[in-house]
Amino acid sequence: MTPIPAEAPTADEILGRGAGPTYRVASLLFPKAIRPHLVNVYAFGKFLDRLGDDAPGDRLAHLDWLSGELDAIYCGDRPEHALMGRLATTVRRFDLPRAPFDRLVEANRLDQTVLRYETFDELRDYCVIATNPVGELVLRVLGAATPRRLELADAVCTGLQLVDVLRDVDDDAARGHIYLPLRDMERCRYRADELIAGVRDERFRALMRLTAHRSRTLLREGKGLAHTLSGRLALAARVFVAVGLGSLGELERSGFKDSGRAAWITTLPGVWDCLRAFAR
Repeated sequence: MTPIPAEAPTADEILGRGAGPTYRVASLLFPKAIRPHLVNVYAFGKFLDRLGDDAPGDRLAHLDWLSGELDAIYCGDRPEHALMGRLATTVRRFDLPRAPFDRLVEANRLDQTVLRYETFDELRDYCVIATNPVGELVLRVLGAATPRRLELADAVCTGLQLVDVLRDVDDDAARGHIYLPLRDMERCRYRADELIAGVRDERFRALMRLTAHRSRTLLREGKGLAHTLSGRLALAARVFVAVGLGSLGELERSGFKDSGRAAWITTLPGVWDCLRAFAR
């Protein structure tokens, strides 16, 4: 078996105190017995992102190693990395299919080579493999995966991914990545080189509003997921949609300036938007 890359973060680095608010959400919203398993699914995504976005060295080789760790899990062997060992417990406990994990890895492979998306359809196809598998895995851990729920979860996940596109536009551009579709840029008479150069005028805001509208439409479509669930699970679905809608409101109010600041609803109007969306 291929040894763990020296650049791979440890389990403690992924699961430690700085792990982020998603762990706290998993602790508060979901039944106690399944919380560790949801954390394992989320931790895999974060581990994957660290290997594909931040790790030095040959990132494609790192991702090949991670696919080998999935091979070990699904062949009944013991993976090398402690974090993947935790994931193996969850995979076997809930009989999770491999395909969603492979799609997440493939999305990170694409990020190594695909720096632009021509159309919104292409961007949405990317979201299908980059974020929708997480919704599927969560529903399967919850024992709540049905075709209709998976469809609604896809709408929520894609909507939230578009929020991230808006929020991370500056950071992504600094790395040479532009997720906002080039056709949309043409429609707004705005160029990719202007985005990278930091030109933030009315054309830029029109471009951002177009993606925000698509995100909001998907999140509102996905609100129906909560109506198919009950108890804590319905509450969790409502919270994720409400946070996404609240983030959009915060971004729009700021004129899409300092977009990273809006990640967790930092102002009182942002909190109000989140609560209002939740109440609806």
